[in-house]
Amino acid sequence: MEAAKVSLHSLKGLAEMLGAEYLHQLAAKLEENAPTGGRETDSLVQAFSRELTEVITAVRAYMGSSGAAARLSRPNR
Repeated sequence: MEAAKVSLHSLKGLAEMLGAEYLHQLAAKLEENAPTGGRETDSLVQAFSRELTEVITAVRAYMGSSGAAARLSRPNR
């Protein structure tokens, strides 16, 4: 359970850095509700999973369409 809490906390911070506000909110709610579990936690996990998939898809699209991947893979000189 501790590993899950650490992972949620990390994902919550990453979501905030990316500007993925809804994902950030869901991660925060899951972080609060994880110890108790239950039906609400199950629905939060489903919503979090869907939103995470959307964010990953958006990041991949951005990286592929804007040349950002090439810029990120080259060291600054």
